[in-house]
Amino acid sequence: DIRNLLINVPPRSTKTITCSAMFPAWVWINEPSTRFLCLSHSRDLAIEASVNHRDIIESEWYKLRWGDRFELKADQNEKTKFSNDQSGYRTSTGMLSRTTGKGANFLIVDDPNNAIESEVESTSIIKRWDAVLSTRLNDINKDKRLVIQQRTKQTDLTGHILDGEESSEWTKFIIPMEFE
Repeated sequence: DIRNLLINVPPRSTKTITCSAMFPAWVWINEPSTRFLCLSHSRDLAIEASVNHRDIIESEWYKLRWGDRFELKADQNEKTKFSNDQSGYRTSTGMLSRTTGKGANFLIVDDPNNAIESEVESTSIIKRWDAVLSTRLNDINKDKRLVIQQRTKQTDLTGHILDGEESSEWTKFIIPMEFE
C-alpha cells in the first residue's frame, strides 16, 4: 500500500541486502511481472546488489519454494539486467548513469549519495532525481519508489525529499545512528 518509502538507517545495517536484493526477490514470489529499476551511488554497488538478488532467486532454497512461479530468461541474464519469463525484469545502474528509455514498477534508490562526495556531486544527484528519475515509473498512479540511505549531509537526496513539495506523499522510516 505504500507508494513512496524513505528509509534512513545507520551504515552497516544490511540496507542493501534487505531492500535491493531480498525485497525484489520477495516481490517476484507473487508478482513476477514486476519491473525494477535499481540505482546506487556507484555502478559497482548497483551491480553487486543485482548479483545478490539473482543469487537469491537462483538458490536451491528459493527454487524449492517458489521455482514454479517464473524462470530467468537465458537470453537476458546479465549482471546489470536480467528478465524472467513473466515479463518481469531488474535493471541496475549508478545514479548518474543513463536511464533514458528505462521504466519500472519499482524504483529502488539505495545509497544514492557517497559519504565523501562533494557538493557538486550532491547537486548532480538531486538534479538527476528531479529531471530524470521522476519520470521512470511506468504508471505514476500506482508504481512505487523506495529510497534507502544513510544520511550523509543535509543536502543529500533524503534532505531534498524531506524539504520538497512531495514530502507529505512519503512514508518515512528513520532510525538515527544515535538515539537519546
